[in-house]
Amino acid sequence: MNFTLKIKQELINKKMNKEEILSFVNGMLCTHILNPQDHDVKLRILNIEIFNFLLDCLEKLKWQYLVNKNTIFIPYKYFQRIKPKYANIYLAGIFLSSGSISNLNSSSYHLEISFKNPELWIEIMEFAKKNIQFNKIQNKKNFILYLKKNELISDFLQIIGASNSYFSFIDSIIERDFKNQITRIFNLDIHNQNKLVNSNQIFLEHLNFIKDNNLENKFTKEQLLFFQFKKQNPFLSLQQLSEEFFKKNNVDKTKSGLNHWLIKLRKICDEYNKKK
Repeated sequence: MNFTLKIKQELINKKMNKEEILSFVNGMLCTHILNPQDHDVKLRILNIEIFNFLLDCLEKLKWQYLVNKNTIFIPYKYFQRIKPKYANIYLAGIFLSSGSISNLNSSSYHLEISFKNPELWIEIMEFAKKNIQFNKIQNKKNFILYLKKNELISDFLQIIGASNSYFSFIDSIIERDFKNQITRIFNLDIHNQNKLVNSNQIFLEHLNFIKDNNLENKFTKEQLLFFQFKKQNPFLSLQQLSEEFFKKNNVDKTKSGLNHWLIKLRKICDEYNKKK
């Protein structure tokens, strides 16, 4: 089951009193109104559970309506605009009628609601902006409100009362962020390992160079001892080298001091190369 349908099933399974049903159904009508001058509002509903849910609501409200296959015709005279008292229920009806959201396994999330009437499109956006700042876009046939920020989508799910779907959405965000963090750490580790391998290769070239060219006299005994120690421990960081070198040789040298020795090694090799 996709996430959109999961939310909608949660909404139609909620218990509502008559006033709430009235607001919910008006929310459904809101997105399907094309022209207020039309006699009927036409709702084409392909999902059988939502279709039967709406018929049950209309019976409870004792509204007149006509059915033709998967389309329900409801007189426009019943339609009421959004009111603050039951705004969350009204918005739930709006989402049930024409809302959609990305599946939880998507790389990014997107929630949108489409309208047929531009006046109602703007009215709902303006009404909701106290709590939810929708973005809007228009295509050839529809007027669309949409959300892309995770925190706004989760807020909207809370507002319309889709509590279970809200927690599923939050869990999905946490899981995705955790996986992304693990991937970043893994990639960073690989990057650091590659840097260390390359650095050690250059170090070994410099060390072999001073031996081949009899340049050991340019260094102190401690420095030469450290170079051998580093050669034997190629995968230790400078901080680890500092600690282990002290333990084994009782030579107290900071990470910065060891780095200066390595810089000295490189400079002497470079200077000798230039002279040659």
